[in-house]
Amino acid sequence: MLSLAENDTYLPGALARNILHAAGYIEYSEPISLTITPKSAKVIVPDKNKPSDLEPSLSRIEVYPNPATDYCIVRYNCLSDVGNMLMIVDCFGQVIDQIYLKGNKNSMVVPLERYASGIYMISLVCQGVAVDNKELIIK
Repeated sequence: MLSLAENDTYLPGALARNILHAAGYIEYSEPISLTITPKSAKVIVPDKNKPSDLEPSLSRIEVYPNPATDYCIVRYNCLSDVGNMLMIVDCFGQVIDQIYLKGNKNSMVVPLERYASGIYMISLVCQGVAVDNKELIIK
């Protein structure tokens, strides 16, 4: 079943991955497909061979690329499965956006076309408590 999960990209492979993931034999995160046409020519892809900064016992976020132009990717890890959100705050302390999160560990693409250039703070809020903050520069 492990071979099927690793080598098959169709329905049997997806089912095998789901079974192995549910049983705790493998860690799996769905690949992120970017449908945005970037303004910039260079796209930075995180190194999958580099160990992650996210420890399973800590609530943390990573934001990349930074600085960003068209989008940013936010990886998050919360201790709780419910009541989690990202808060985007401008340099004046105004809450610009709140994005409610599904699950406790995942990655998401945040389109930035509706935000003006500047410095923002992205806060990870788990069950009503801000547990981590990262600065984001939008060009």
